[in-house]
Amino acid sequence: MIGDILAGGLASEGLRFLAGVERAEVRMVGAAGNAAVAAVDKHERTQRGTVLGAIGGHGSLQKEGLDFGIFPAAPLKVAWILPRLAILVAAFVFLYMFFGYYVAWRNPELQRFYGGAELATFWAAWRHNWISSPWIYALAAFRALLYVACLYPLVRMLHTSRRESALAGALFSACWTTVLLLPNPLMPASVARSHFWETLGFNLVFGALAGWLLCFTAPEPQVESNPTARLAA
Repeated sequence: MIGDILAGGLASEGLRFLAGVERAEVRMVGAAGNAAVAAVDKHERTQRGTVLGAIGGHGSLQKEGLDFGIFPAAPLKVAWILPRLAILVAAFVFLYMFFGYYVAWRNPELQRFYGGAELATFWAAWRHNWISSPWIYALAAFRALLYVACLYPLVRMLHTSRRESALAGALFSACWTTVLLLPNPLMPASVARSHFWETLGFNLVFGALAGWLLCFTAPEPQVESNPTARLAA
């Protein structure tokens, strides 16, 4: 009886000891697990911050890399844009009619091909077109805006002087006229050749003018002299 009681007491004490050890181990494992989770979470946050920082840095590099200098650092003012745009549109319409009359219309075969009236002077031809086909001038003005829209990015990316921009604009505009040298079923070879010389001269002059006017050179920042040195002087 006494042995059974002692055995039961020892057994209960042993069970309580083992339960205490088990609870301690569980607490230790839980603490270790919490520490591990915290470490993993901290590591993930660090990685996320690194990745986001790298992505952000890469994005800024991409933004800088995609900036080809098309748009000036300082925004262009309307007072700078509108006068040049008006000059280019007016010059386009005038040169279009000028080269058409003095170059293309000098070919008798071209006159017979189009069946137009032979007018004595350039201004007579201008007035005749204004009365009979006024839409020609609206179309020419629209084409001028398209030319400017195509030439402006080229001029902005070059970052050169006005002379070089004018040369680049002239060559870029004139290179497309070479298609008129190829045989085509739309017009006789003589008419196509007259249009080639007409458009070549027109594009060289207008392209040079557009390259010159669209070249924007920002003023260089003035560096202030050292006030200490100025006082010492």
